[in-house]
Order: sequence, then structure tokens, then C-alpha cells
Amino acid sequence: MRGSKNSYLYLSVCAIFFLILLTGCIQQTAVQEQPKESPEAMHEESPAETELPTQTPKQSAQQGQSQEYETATPSPMQPAEKVTLENFDWFNMPSWEIIDASATDLNRKYVSFLKGAVPIGLWIGERGAEAKRIIADNFSMRERINANVYEIRLTFIYRNGEFKPPGPDFETTDRFLRSAMADAVLAKKQGLAVHLTAGFMPEWNDIIAEVSQLAEKYKVEYFSPAGELDHVIRFDSGLSLSESEVIQITNKYHTEYAATARKFFKGKLVTQLGDVYSEIKNSIFDLNLAGFDMVGMLTGAYIDEINIQEFKNNLREAIAIMEELSKKRNKPWYISEVWIYGNKPITEEKLQKQAEFFEALFKTLDDTNANYSGILIMNWNMEEETIFANIKDTQAEQIVAEYFSKH
Repeated sequence: MRGSKNSYLYLSVCAIFFLILLTGCIQQTAVQEQPKESPEAMHEESPAETELPTQTPKQSAQQGQSQEYETATPSPMQPAEKVTLENFDWFNMPSWEIIDASATDLNRKYVSFLKGAVPIGLWIGERGAEAKRIIADNFSMRERINANVYEIRLTFIYRNGEFKPPGPDFETTDRFLRSAMADAVLAKKQGLAVHLTAGFMPEWNDIIAEVSQLAEKYKVEYFSPAGELDHVIRFDSGLSLSESEVIQITNKYHTEYAATARKFFKGKLVTQLGDVYSEIKNSIFDLNLAGFDMVGMLTGAYIDEINIQEFKNNLREAIAIMEELSKKRNKPWYISEVWIYGNKPITEEKLQKQAEFFEALFKTLDDTNANYSGILIMNWNMEEETIFANIKDTQAEQIVAEYFSKH
């Protein structure tokens, strides 16, 4: 019996040892046959990106980077350089890991007077060297017009029950948010405060919650969860609503969105009024702005259809309303969007007219002694298809730079 037990024990040990070896072989084979990209990365990568030149990804399980985010594999004799936004090649959209690697020691930097112009941003088709050129062009406004605020805009499309960024169907909301937050981190590294503005959709609370958490994580200073609610409901909705109905619906969404954002975001919560004129003055004063720290307004001129005197009259009227609203609600106000634009083709005469409108804008603000907290211009370097509004490399740029240098 002893010999049988020993034989049984021996066979059992051999069997266990064989299983250990077999398991090791299976695991080794699985590692060797591991695909270069994880299913998650392949799902996230857009068709446009798969056509771009790619580089060999690292195979380390701890690294966990997909080919979308990788730069060239370093020599075995050299330590891998940590990839951040500063040394990223921009052939693809950076991952959250790369954004986080750059988002160190971020602090909020509020400004007493907001100055800036809306740039192209990073949601662009260009890649590599051209993307780097655009980034540098965006941040050149800091020196060229004395800007201290960097505006980032998020516009979503609600399609088939989910939010989608503008563009082809294969583009994802995650990529869109990565582009915005990478832009925000880079701006803060440049010493600029960030003003993040989201568009408006009725089914909006979930995306507001997501964006608010990101805005807090990356220490965005100013966040507008839904710009121009009043204008969207009053005009863009296509509904025939009374003013009381417009205000009732606007207040409903103002309250909901501010409450959602406040759960996560600790910076300055702001909103932009799209319509400010005397005929709806009482409606403006009935708006619920309790959840916001600052109130912005849209102003501007379509220079092909309005003369300067009419523009100045409208601006004075809007300034008076905003001054009264600010006192009633004890909230600072600012011009969150100046939209001075004209039809293409661009001519010297039209550029001169654009410059004259900016001169009129600043003169009116000075003449009225407006107690406002800043001005953001639409736009710095964006090229529209049929209209022009950008100020970079125009006569208007010099006028803006001079005004900003005094404030």
C-alpha cells in the first residue's frame, strides 16, 4: 500500500508540474499573439486616423497605450520619453493619459477684466506640423492683442438619442472632449485663463455633468453650460411663443443646468444672453440668473446691412440694460461675444469698415462709462466659408490690441 501511495503521489506531482508548464506556455503564447491594438482602441480610432502614417506601439501591458496615441518606440538602450502635450506629435488626438501627463500643478487664475478672441481650437482636420502651427497661431493672440483669456467652444449635435460632435458620423464625443481639454491645458500652461462655452440642447443634463467634471478636473476658470438659451428658445426653436413662455422655459433650463454644473464645477459659472434690447427689457429682468456668477451678452454688427450710428445706438441701449440688470442681481456683466462680420469676398473697403465698427464699439463703451468686466471677440483666426469675422492680420487687430493694452 505504501508503494501504491508513493506512486500515486509521484504521478500527482508530475501532473501538477505538467499543468504549470502547460499554463505558462499558453500564457506566453497569448502574450506573443496579442494584437497591437486593444479592441477599445480600435473601436475609438476613426477611419480618418487609420489612414494616417502610424508608428510601432509599445507592447507593455502597464503602458496600455493604443497606436492612436503612440510616438516612435525608443531604442532599447534609451529610456522612454514621457509623452505630454508639449512633445506630442499631433498626428492624432491625444489620449486622456497624455493630457493628464501635462495637467500637473494646474491652478485657477481669474482675471479682473477678461480680454480675448475665439481661436480655431484643436477640433481640426490638420495633423502633425500643420496642427502645431495652428496651436502656435492660436496662442499668438496673447502677445499680439494682449489677451488674457482663451475661449473654447463645444457644439454638439443630438442625433439618434445621443450627443455627437459636428462632422462625420465616425467622430466621437470622447474625441471631441479630448480636443477641448487638451486645448484648455495648453492654454493654462501659457498663463491664460480658460473660458469654456457649451451650446444648448434640451436633452443636456448628462453632457453638462460630464463636461463640468472635466472643467473642474482641469481647473477651467469660466464655464458657460448653455449659451444663449434665451435666443435659442425665442427664435431658433421655430416655435411661436409669447415672451412669458420664453422666460418660463429659459428659467427652467437655466435652473436645471446651473444646478447640474454646480454639483461638480467650482469655478465661475457664467451665461450669455443672446438678446438684449429695449422691447424685451422686462423679460430680461425676469430671467432667473441665481445660479450664475457672471452674466454675458452678445453684441455685434452685420456690416453689410447696418450703419455705424445704428450699431452705436443699439449698443448704448444694451449697455444700459446690462448695467441695470447687474445692479438688480448684484452680478458683474461682460461682453461675452462681439460678432462684427461681413460677406466675402474680403476687400480693403470691407476691412476698413470692420475696423471702424471696432472703433465705434470701444468708443461707445468708454463714452457710456460702462462698468463691465471684459470682452471676448468672435473671432481671432477662424476662416468661415461665406463670411469673414476674424481680426488676425487686419486693421481691426491693431484697434483691439490698443484697447486691450489700456485695460
